[in-house]
Amino acid sequence: MAARSQWRSDPDDALLDEVALIVRQATGIGSARVLPIDDPLGTLGLDSLSLVNAVAAVEGAFARELPDELWEDRRGISIASLAAAVARSGAEPPVARPVAPVAAPEPAGVEQPGVSRFERLFHRLEQRGVAGRTAAHALHGAAIGAHWTHSQSRCLVLERDLTGELPAFSLPDGVTVAPYDGASDAPLAGIWTATQAHRRRAHLRRRMQSGILCLAAWEGGRIVAFDLIGPTGAEDVATRPGTCFGLDLYERRSSRGRGIGLGLLAASLQYARDLGFSRQATIVLERNRPMIAAATQMLGFTVAGHAERTARLGRVTWTWRLHGSTCSGPKLFIQK
Repeated sequence: MAARSQWRSDPDDALLDEVALIVRQATGIGSARVLPIDDPLGTLGLDSLSLVNAVAAVEGAFARELPDELWEDRRGISIASLAAAVARSGAEPPVARPVAPVAAPEPAGVEQPGVSRFERLFHRLEQRGVAGRTAAHALHGAAIGAHWTHSQSRCLVLERDLTGELPAFSLPDGVTVAPYDGASDAPLAGIWTATQAHRRRAHLRRRMQSGILCLAAWEGGRIVAFDLIGPTGAEDVATRPGTCFGLDLYERRSSRGRGIGLGLLAASLQYARDLGFSRQATIVLERNRPMIAAATQMLGFTVAGHAERTARLGRVTWTWRLHGSTCSGPKLFIQK
């Protein structure tokens, strides 16, 4: 109990060790590398996305929202400042476990906050032979049915002016950005789990046939990430003339954690401007704080309002408040 009382005021050694372990796991810093307690994590050469992942991982481990200052000044945060924020939040320690050296994770195991938990589960089940694959497909069908029956999500509506200076983030060596025309499925091989591949590919094909554009990050002839841009919106979202809609960023599982997604999102802004758009809008789930932080603090988006999407038996209803006006209907209208 002594440790718990200390955690509610100042971080003790156990909490500092726990936070350091979480940061190592979230950023891929191997156990052989020194991780100073008081030095800013930004001085270790971590990119912005890795720092976002570190803050999000600590929030998730202790089930507490950390102060906005940590999201706004990530390059200045340290193990000590993260641990102090956890201590002040009144979080209880996680279930005790040995603090053992942690090796850098294998590329296939790299995860980012916000990645579908179903995807991780499908990946594990698919490794267990016929029985596992059968269970994965059954679970997939049940999840689709449940989502169609009833689902509800709260989102932030974000907007970005494309007429001024745009951000640029370097991509790893060998990764390039170019449109994908959908003529061949070969570049997408293995990008989704086997359980999800057929439905995801068909959904992407339908979207592209409806006029939605696909900008992709390529490496060795494969698509490692893609970002979709709707010239006038999406299935149940509409934008005004001159505003495009960014939706459905997706990264190949083995390529996550390399900054490719952030680089692709930045490239999509320039791509949209080259197509003649003066503004880009998007929506992000309110619980996806890492993406919100990346969009607003690194990509220059501003929060235009809030929206809630409800689906019952396949029927969609949106309720939103944008630019001081409250509306509802079967389609979200992002118009200023």
